Amino acid sequence: MEQSQVKSREKYSQNLSEHGGDARKIVKEKGLVQVSDSGQLLAWVNEALDNNQKSIEDYKNGRDRAIGFLVGQIMKSFERTSQPTNDQQKCY
Repeated sequence: MEQSQVKSREKYSQNLSEHGGDARKIVKEKGLVQVSDSGQLLAWVNEALDNNQKSIEDYKNGRDRAIGFLVGQIMKSFERTSQPTNDQQKCY
């Protein structure tokens, strides 16, 4: 588990214990749900790649920064419900 996940978990666990509430509802409202279904992630990656052929060509021509743009497009698809490292690995 990444350090940022641990900090987020601690922060919201403390908030829940102090104020109560439905953990699933809070996680969803705060956009903290992470998608790990590889089929869904792959569909989003393919969509971003299909819609950004110029960035693919840029990457093939040595412009490594194009990967960052593609990852950003993928993240827009699902409002940051996945880990960026997973997205970047799938782009390669």
